Amino acid sequence: MELKDAEKFVMSVLGPAGPQVRALIPDLTGIVPGLQEAGGTLEEAVEEESVSKGLEGLLKTAAVPVLAAAEFNPATKNARRLGVGVDKNLLDGKLLKNYNEQDFNILNDLVNQGKASAGTKAANKLINAPIDQGREVGVRLNLNSKIIDAPENLKPKIQTVHDKNATGKALSYQPFVTVVSTKDKKVKFYVDPKGREQIAKGEKSKHPAMSVNGAYEPNLKILPTDDDVVEIGFNPKAHHLFIDLKTGQAVKEADAATVIGDRVYAKNVSYFKKSEAPVPEAKSDVRYQAKKSGGLVQSNPYSYDPRAI
Repeated sequence: MELKDAEKFVMSVLGPAGPQVRALIPDLTGIVPGLQEAGGTLEEAVEEESVSKGLEGLLKTAAVPVLAAAEFNPATKNARRLGVGVDKNLLDGKLLKNYNEQDFNILNDLVNQGKASAGTKAANKLINAPIDQGREVGVRLNLNSKIIDAPENLKPKIQTVHDKNATGKALSYQPFVTVVSTKDKKVKFYVDPKGREQIAKGEKSKHPAMSVNGAYEPNLKILPTDDDVVEIGFNPKAHHLFIDLKTGQAVKEADAATVIGDRVYAKNVSYFKKSEAPVPEAKSDVRYQAKKSGGLVQSNPYSYDPRAI
């Protein structure tokens, strides 16, 4: 690694801590051999958590004890696609929609007024069809649907509620749907790899390749203003897994999730580690968390306070 790359490495990997650490090391020459041994190229170095940890040790060896207080955290460093870290381009929240209570009510009212189509006459008969609480369902956006007079800030689509997962029989079409975990199962963010690959490669434009799976809960909706809520999205052309829209990291499970438009609001989310995530066949722009997911608590699916529409 060249000296100029060593400096880029410090700034890239340490993020906010970079300038503070760099100021304390006027001469980076002494750590270049160690960086070469630890990682090779700059591209390889910023991508690997092990190298980030190696840099931490090297800088400590270089008598920079302030590093420990500089919030060095490889798990939150910027990473390229399929790397360990975050997508720095999302940290400003530009993809977040933050739907509020009024938005939910508007879509619900429009559907109740008969201003929604599920795509066919047969499907329209299932709009707001009742489903037993606790039934195992899969929820996905109905791309053939339409909600007339929906405000521009809202996705004018309804959700298809399938039996068990995206490939199951359509049970109902609703403006938003909440699923929760049970004693035995977490809410799953399901993606069919083959179906997603076909969409990503342009072989198919539509395919029931993804859904949010869990126990149907009609008396709850999760808002982004609630505690411990993550806004999640999925674009099959860009991602092979659902992602946290603030970090770009791949989402695995949750305790509860509300699906509205092309967004999911979920509580107590857990994330894929790179070592356990499926390998995409087509290009994917996801990132991964470095260590244990954290924030995951024992499921108690009906303990949340219901929020009436």
